[in-house]
Amino acid sequence: MLAWQGFNTAMEATNKEEFCISCHTMHDNLLPELQKTVHWNNRTGVRARCPDCHVPHDFTDKVARKMQASREVLGSSGGHDRHPGEVQGAPHRARAA
Repeated sequence: MLAWQGFNTAMEATNKEEFCISCHTMHDNLLPELQKTVHWNNRTGVRARCPDCHVPHDFTDKVARKMQASREVLGSSGGHDRHPGEVQGAPHRARAA
C-alpha cells in the first residue's frame, strides 16, 4: 500500500508545471517562448499547463510517457542536456503549436 501511495505521489509531483520548468533547458529556452503565447496569457485568463498537452490522460499511456521522460531527465542530469537552440523539436514547434 505504501509503495502504491509513493508511486501516485511521484506521478502527481511530476505532473506539475513547476517540475516541468525546473530544469535549465525548459526554464532558459522554452519558458520565455511559452510566455509570449496565448497558452500563457490570453483574454479569458485560462492557462494551459504543460501536462494538459504533454502528458497523456490514460493511466497506461501516462506511465509509459513518464518512463520515457525519466530517461530524458537522467540524460539531462548526466551532462547530456541540450544548449539553447538545440532543444528537441525546436524547428517544428511553431508548426506543432
